[in-house]
Amino acid sequence: MYKCEIDKENFEQVDQEPSSILLRLYGENNIKNQSVKLKDVVVSAIMSDHQLGPKLYGIFPSGRLEELINVIFYLF
Repeated sequence: MYKCEIDKENFEQVDQEPSSILLRLYGENNIKNQSVKLKDVVVSAIMSDHQLGPKLYGIFPSGRLEELINVIFYLF
């Protein structure tokens, strides 16, 4: 997984496009086992459509682009 951001000093945001996204690349296990990858893509697409997970911006053979959700964890 990679966090990707635009340089706000040199680029302008257009409309509602996100300024940061998550690039998720599938590892060797998912490439070897296509059925697992397919299930993962289908589940993430359904969850995105029902607003139960991050927005799905794009899918490609070796990964996908999704909304980046910043989460802060507090340890007690």
